Amino acid sequence: MRLKRLTIFLFLVTIIGSGLFAQQEPQFTQNMFNRVFTNPGFAGIGEGICVTGLVRQQWAGFKDSEGNKVAPETFLVSIESPVRVLRGGLSALVMQDKIGFTKTITLR
Repeated sequence: MRLKRLTIFLFLVTIIGSGLFAQQEPQFTQNMFNRVFTNPGFAGIGEGICVTGLVRQQWAGFKDSEGNKVAPETFLVSIESPVRVLRGGLSALVMQDKIGFTKTITLR
C-alpha cells in the first residue's frame, strides 16, 4: 500500500513538474565575446585584464497602453584577469535583466 502511494505521488510530481519552468538565464547573441558568462572556467585564460560589456534590447520601442517601455532589456558588464599565484584567474560579472515590470540584478 505504501509503495503504491509513493508511486502515485512520484508520478504526479513528475507530470505536474514537467510543465513548470523557473527563472531562465538571459539570452545573448554575442556569446563569443563573453565566455565567462557561459562558462566561468574561462576566467584568466587570456594574457591580461579583459573588460566586456554587452547590451541586448529585444523589441525596441515596444510600449504598453500607458507608454511605459516593457520590451526585454539585458545589460551585462564582466571583468576577468589571470592570477599567476593561483594558476588560474578571477572574474566578476554584473547583469541587469528587465522583462516588463520585473527587474533583476545579478552579481557573480
